[in-house]
Amino acid sequence: MRSSKGQFQLGHSSGRPKGARNRLAAQVFEDILRHWCEPAAPGSKLCKGAEALETLYKEKPGEYLRLTASVLPREFIFENVTSDLDDEQIDELLLALTSAHDRGTHSTGAARS
Repeated sequence: MRSSKGQFQLGHSSGRPKGARNRLAAQVFEDILRHWCEPAAPGSKLCKGAEALETLYKEKPGEYLRLTASVLPREFIFENVTSDLDDEQIDELLLALTSAHDRGTHSTGAARS
């Protein structure tokens, strides 16, 4: 129930119970994981998830690359890219990134997020 100012009043709960969204999300993830891990076919050594990834890799390698990049933490990608660079090369990379960002920000007139 809301007050005359539109604020929820204490003691009146007409919304979703606390934790309901988290429980639902957890159940969905458990269901997806269970399905992912099922054998692709009776007697198969591959699970459905691994078989789906293999098919995607063979049929649409660009989509496979996009998927793998999307699930890796950004820190992982950045650390692996920069691990073979020396300090001077990292400085040059940071300058190039800053310059590219500044050009993008100035061309649109607003900062990008």
